[in-house]
Amino acid sequence: PNGPVFLYGGRQLGKSALLHRARSIKDNPEDGIHAIYIDANNLKNKLLRKKIIDALVERKIISRSYKGKEVITWDELFELMNNALKVNTKELILYIDEADSFLEEIEKNNYVLLSHFLELRRKSNNKFRFVFAGLHNVLRFNKGIKENSYLPQLGSPLCIKPLSPLDSFKLIEKPLSYLGFILEADQMALILANSIYFPGIIHSIGYAIVNSVRQQ
Repeated sequence: PNGPVFLYGGRQLGKSALLHRARSIKDNPEDGIHAIYIDANNLKNKLLRKKIIDALVERKIISRSYKGKEVITWDELFELMNNALKVNTKELILYIDEADSFLEEIEKNNYVLLSHFLELRRKSNNKFRFVFAGLHNVLRFNKGIKENSYLPQLGSPLCIKPLSPLDSFKLIEKPLSYLGFILEADQMALILANSIYFPGIIHSIGYAIVNSVRQQ
């Protein structure tokens, strides 16, 4: 509950897969626990807010109206989420992926918007939680921590790195062995050298090996 809420790393390292896996483990709408994945790629402030509202309305966590008018501000959105957490929602977790454009925009205002997220987490006793994932702007966020009074409450960003050589070896060797494939040491070394230990590339190579043998 109090762990890092920002994660960053290069492409094809598994950030999105990690968020989807966390969401699938936690999500249980029938029990009032909602874990929602949001793809924020190239979405800035207003568009991201709209996408969050759409997702929450679809889940029937909030309504689209606030005091008889359409929800149009972050203040209104967070008040509706707070009300939902008091009534019919036990937990609400937002996994916001590809958040670089959004973070780049709110950096201009010293990340003040993130105080809304923090305040709801505090008021709800951690029943509301959130994760932002991205590439470079999540890392730049580290600078803001040193210059801001409330940002340290968000913790240090978590870096998703390429696999270790041993883990890379296991990722290609074990699944293929289950299918009856045994690779020679030089073949394995060639695969790992060309994959630069990126799990997504290793998966693609393994998939290509299986397809190639099947076709022949």
